[in-house]
Amino acid sequence: MSKNFNLSISPANHLANASVSYKNGNPVIRFEIGESNRVLLPSSLRLVGSYHLYSDASRTTPVQADALETPSNIGVYATLDSLSFRTQRSKSEIETLNNYNNFMSAYMGATTGLQDKIGHLNESALFAPNPEFNKNSVVNNASSTTGNSFCIPLISGFTSSNNPFPLHSQGVEVTIQLAPDSQVMFSSGVDSSAFVNGFYEFSDLKLICEVMDPGQPLGNAPITYEYNTITSFYNTINSTNAQISLSLGQSRVLGVFGTFVPTNFINNLTENGLATLYPRKSRTEKAEIQQLIFTRGGERFPFIYNIDTLQKSDPNDESADPQIVRNYMNAIVEFSKLNRTTASPFTTNVKTDGTYGYKEIVDGGSAGAGIGAAFDVISGQGVDFSRIPFGIQMELDLDQDFPNALYLYVHSKQTLIISGQTIQVVQ
Repeated sequence: MSKNFNLSISPANHLANASVSYKNGNPVIRFEIGESNRVLLPSSLRLVGSYHLYSDASRTTPVQADALETPSNIGVYATLDSLSFRTQRSKSEIETLNNYNNFMSAYMGATTGLQDKIGHLNESALFAPNPEFNKNSVVNNASSTTGNSFCIPLISGFTSSNNPFPLHSQGVEVTIQLAPDSQVMFSSGVDSSAFVNGFYEFSDLKLICEVMDPGQPLGNAPITYEYNTITSFYNTINSTNAQISLSLGQSRVLGVFGTFVPTNFINNLTENGLATLYPRKSRTEKAEIQQLIFTRGGERFPFIYNIDTLQKSDPNDESADPQIVRNYMNAIVEFSKLNRTTASPFTTNVKTDGTYGYKEIVDGGSAGAGIGAAFDVISGQGVDFSRIPFGIQMELDLDQDFPNALYLYVHSKQTLIISGQTIQVVQ
């Protein structure tokens, strides 16, 4: 008879109760789930600990006058720069998701509702429905002794596959890279002098998970393990005709989605570098997308037509084009299965802001702007891009020298073949 067990694992490269922070030079956290005659349930992986925010090197708790903010729409996830899964013994890569905090900003905005952020996500992941709520409940309320407790699922392709991982053949190594403090913290206005030496810190970190004991030896027969994966790409655009071509190198691609943010917002204490926006030609002016085309080997795919947006005929229209919004959300989660979301005409609009107005569009939820396309929502087997390039063509009103970053995420299926001491990843 099979039995389930809960594991609590301390970091392999830190003391169990030690403080961990980017500022103090220990931004890598590694957990090891050892080999055993059990199977791991990847969806049960949770990171647990206490989260502290300080406005200076003396560990002063922030106050309202500091104007210190953190991304209220993703809470603790803002601090995680990358997430990696490897086999413990051979170090074969299962999945590595770079720019993880930006991915979570896009994913959570599309798949969670306002009630989620007010309720269980506020308790477990320190989400907040608006910036003021976040400042009062998380930023300015961080006790210098206990901090803000959290327990977050490590969402990725691997952990969302619902396919138990055989620990009897290889253990799993989970590695987290923390984000710079300047990417996590930013000013609610244009002045960051009150927290220029501020930083965040973790303590009492643990990885908890669930494993299942099948009640009988699992043997040494070859194993074929199939799972989902998310791969990230980074590009910049700075023209009215943006052309992006990527060699994905994967044979079962299910979809692609991405979000924009001006490059000078990244690692900037006066800007939110994790905002999910449409392109801009200045910090306060929009650079609306007028036409969007996805290609496979130079041919239009999966749409055999150009997507002409509302802004092509009316540049003053601040409504997000519904076809772009739907395709973006469909690439993250199949649209027909999307039971809750924060995306709305308010959070996905194409907006010309005042001095720093984009920081306030998260009021009532989170911004959900982006582009994307699902390639296969029927068979689940994906489309072959192993030798054929993927491309994006955009016409937009980016007529000033103001580079925009595009964080692109590719959702695909992969197979891990384990035979004795040999491991092969089939992409």
